[in-house]
Amino acid sequence: MSQDQTDSKLARSHISAWLADEGDTRSGARRGKLYELVVLGELIGGPHHGYVLREILGKIFGPFRQISWGALYPLIHRLERQGLITPEASNLTSQGKSGQRNLYRITPAGHERFQALIAEAVPYSVYDSDYFIAKLGYFDHISLEHQRAIVQHHRGYLQAVIDYLQTNLQHVMANQDIPERERWRIRWVVEFRLSRVQAEMAWVDTALDRLTSNAG
Repeated sequence: MSQDQTDSKLARSHISAWLADEGDTRSGARRGKLYELVVLGELIGGPHHGYVLREILGKIFGPFRQISWGALYPLIHRLERQGLITPEASNLTSQGKSGQRNLYRITPAGHERFQALIAEAVPYSVYDSDYFIAKLGYFDHISLEHQRAIVQHHRGYLQAVIDYLQTNLQHVMANQDIPERERWRIRWVVEFRLSRVQAEMAWVDTALDRLTSNAG
């Protein structure tokens, strides 16, 4: 089989990949670290009940990525065991009913853990925009230098996505073994994906300019 035939077979067998988005590339462990970052970041701003933390996570990641109680409370209990947060009983009234629920506060060790998580440059192989969105919300808790590093890291990710899409689209469009109708369908989808990433890149470049001006 020639190289062109191999390329054609691969391209045609992966049409669905072009029609899909980047998807959720994070492992369960990585997702747990992302949630940990948000929980600690929110508690830096003040103590919260568990149900409030769940609502905040839902608002950050959108309506289709809600964290379940089965994921949140094991995370909270782990943070307690590690000494990163501490609970205290508090009275709570909801819908006319009173009861006690734990109010969680961050500890000095939790502050250190938050700083380590937000400064971590997550490898692009397990990275997606959720990391950037989560970190962006806590810029008031970190230095300007760390802010710029986070934005620059995200820019590198976006550039890698753009390069990947453009290069592979050129290969597909140049491959005459792929039916013309199929090639144009792929181009239509990839151009849509590129438009989204390029719009985000423009926002990131503006943010970097602003951070550079603030540094001056």
